[in-house]
Amino acid sequence: MMRTRLFSEARQWKASQSGVAATEFALVFPFLLLFLMGVYDFGQAFVINQKTITASQIMADLTARNVAVSQDLIEDVIDAGSQAMRPYSLQPYGYDIISLSYEPGEDDGEYETVVCWRRTANMEESDLPIDNAEPLAEPGEGLVIVTVGYEYKPAFGARIMNNIIMRERAFARGRRTPVVSFQNGTDIGCEA
Repeated sequence: MMRTRLFSEARQWKASQSGVAATEFALVFPFLLLFLMGVYDFGQAFVINQKTITASQIMADLTARNVAVSQDLIEDVIDAGSQAMRPYSLQPYGYDIISLSYEPGEDDGEYETVVCWRRTANMEESDLPIDNAEPLAEPGEGLVIVTVGYEYKPAFGARIMNNIIMRERAFARGRRTPVVSFQNGTDIGCEA
């Protein structure tokens, strides 16, 4: 008799513990799921940011390799940058490519910043990259600045947080000439 009573109480205790475990699971599971979704969103944002950095570096490097660029060459550079963003959507992707020339001033060490050419799409033009490049300025030299932007919309956290706007910038000096010019037919503008 004692033995059956002991088994009976053990069964009741086990049943009551599984009910508590189920209740704990029901309370904790939504938070675990939310955490998992957040990890996914931030992981995607991190990967896209790395792709944005890579795209800006590729575009700056391909542009800086040339003495003068044509419209066709710029289209190829833009296409290379967009390929670096694959497999993600290109709808929120934008770029700003600038070629600068630092014309020597009248006094030694002074210069005037001249924008030789610029191509921008799917983002607003800003003078911030030009201002940020000031420490790199050397009279008689030039600089290529590429800014790539991407707006990431979180898959799960859209109701909790705003879109994540990424802007990555790459700077490059011309490899074969101080200033990368733009060639329109036979005219080459902004020669160093």
